[in-house]
Amino acid sequence: VNTMAISLSEADFGAFFDPHGGRDDLEAGLLRVMHARSFADDPTRVLRALRFSLRFDYSIEPETRGSMNDAITGGYLDTVSGDRVRRELTLIFTEAPVRGAVRLETEGALAAVHPGLRADQSRLRDLEELLAWYRDAVGAKSKLDGPAGWVMVLGCCAAQLSPQERWQVARHLRLSRADRAPLIDAGAPWRKAIA
Repeated sequence: VNTMAISLSEADFGAFFDPHGGRDDLEAGLLRVMHARSFADDPTRVLRALRFSLRFDYSIEPETRGSMNDAITGGYLDTVSGDRVRRELTLIFTEAPVRGAVRLETEGALAAVHPGLRADQSRLRDLEELLAWYRDAVGAKSKLDGPAGWVMVLGCCAAQLSPQERWQVARHLRLSRADRAPLIDAGAPWRKAIA
């Protein structure tokens, strides 16, 4: 859907170009890559495809899904820097904390970040409820989008990991010192708060 364009040239200003059938996919609510090696060329497209499918409630076209699954099981995300993976996780976990984590696990992408990460829906819902209560109590307008909100979602997914494994995740994702703390302690403060 991002291959459509409108000409800005004086000769054909406003002409619509759709060389890959993006309009049809847009109307059908489908996400499709342009070619089978798209995920090999840039494996972060796996995470973006999942994020956009959640954001727009789009389906992933079957051949694209097959290529995406091949990229996940083939370890393509292992070739991506932790910085780039962190940026995508930040967006996914901010936009759709529970659904995003669950979708990443269902598709195998969460395990591609670290094999021990799990989307515990009960724990994630507890976190959402706690934060909703906090927002109501203090009158804040923000969702789970505060500076450490996404890390709290990651902490929920990493809660069953050993301290050493959580440290490996933090190092791989190149988390800042502030972002490392809630992950390394696996969210101990908020776990106590919801107990």
